Amino acid sequence: MKYFLFGANGFVGANLKKHLGKDVKLIDNGFLNKKFELDIEKLCIVDNIDKIKEQFKLESSPFTVINLAAIHHIPYCENNPSETFKSNVLGNLLLAEAVIGTTCKRFMLASSGAVYQPSEGIHSEKDTLCSSDIYSASKLSAENDIKAIFSNSDIDVDILRFFNIIGKGDFTPHIIPDLYEQVVSESQYINHGNLTTVRDYIHVEDACDAIMLLSNSAKRYSVEAYNVCTGIGTNGYALLNELVKLKQSTKELYLDPEKVRKSDRPAQIGNYQKLHNYCGWKPKRSFLQGLQDYVGFRDAM
Repeated sequence: MKYFLFGANGFVGANLKKHLGKDVKLIDNGFLNKKFELDIEKLCIVDNIDKIKEQFKLESSPFTVINLAAIHHIPYCENNPSETFKSNVLGNLLLAEAVIGTTCKRFMLASSGAVYQPSEGIHSEKDTLCSSDIYSASKLSAENDIKAIFSNSDIDVDILRFFNIIGKGDFTPHIIPDLYEQVVSESQYINHGNLTTVRDYIHVEDACDAIMLLSNSAKRYSVEAYNVCTGIGTNGYALLNELVKLKQSTKELYLDPEKVRKSDRPAQIGNYQKLHNYCGWKPKRSFLQGLQDYVGFRDAM
């Protein structure tokens, strides 16, 4: 196999797999409870690490591990911290240990723009790292683990700090899926949380392009982190207004105190210059295109 893709049935994984060709092993634990494609093997990393190790050892040619497997719905993470750390930290740690001594040439970890200390400014990779909730704490721990494990290895490691990914295939109840379901429901209200927060929405296809460019790079290094983002902030009001226009909704808005999170950052916007300098990547698709793609995907279901 040229690639091992973990989290292959998730949002990014489902979009990425069509870019990887035929020489790929697709693995997912089924956390989202969505329909499984026939080419995806249902395995939990933590529970089946010995089987995964054997698969790695059978490979005689160089291969890349792409680890997208994670729990990342913030309310779920807050209510299930041990399960979150088992998936996002222990699972990643076991995979990292398993590739040492094999023909693995590259290890790619999906991290998050949420690992930065909360700020209203634009984050670069040199900014202070600081967790603000269970999810960001799990991703920061995963980053620290692989930095330690691979610091003296010949394996190239990419830490991809994705900001808010948008587009077709999102089954996690993030803000856009949540608002969409309310817009098309029979309720006369749209219950929302804090809409003043600003987020950097990156199209899922742009995220896939970043993974592919890095995975095919011949440049050598040890461990590097990259922001995958647009540098453009969109607040919740603008998001909801565009969604309401797309669906021609006239529903009333209601601020639901239970949807307001204490850990909400005022802004989360990134600078992608480091990734652009390394491999020429830059975002090609707009927030509105991502929202339109998501709405089209849901309308067709």
